[in-house]
Amino acid sequence: EEANWLTLTDDISEHIGDGFDAVICLGNSFAHMMDTTGDQKEQKIALSNFERCVRPGGLLLIDHRNFDHIVDNGSTPAKSIYYNCKHTTDIRTSILYVGTQPAIVTMDYLIDMSDLQDKES
Repeated sequence: EEANWLTLTDDISEHIGDGFDAVICLGNSFAHMMDTTGDQKEQKIALSNFERCVRPGGLLLIDHRNFDHIVDNGSTPAKSIYYNCKHTTDIRTSILYVGTQPAIVTMDYLIDMSDLQDKES
């Protein structure tokens, strides 16, 4: 089922019932929501919709990168429990500043799949 986080409860109302045991938002996707109004209105709506989908006593889990650490250190760890890919060799991180504030963090994933190519030969 596909749904928009901003209209989530309307989009999947027939599936919610008393709520899900868990709502899990993985892959750093929440951090990619646009903040078009500058007050995180969209993020607050999405969180409210997530909350309405979780049963009382249920779990809401949102996975995200530690952007404070990335900005402070200028790099992204290539290995972690969230990104455990044996093919990732490095994550090259660049940070675009507007004035003195970080505005965009770009992560380029470098992968080595030569072992797979060797198997295909």
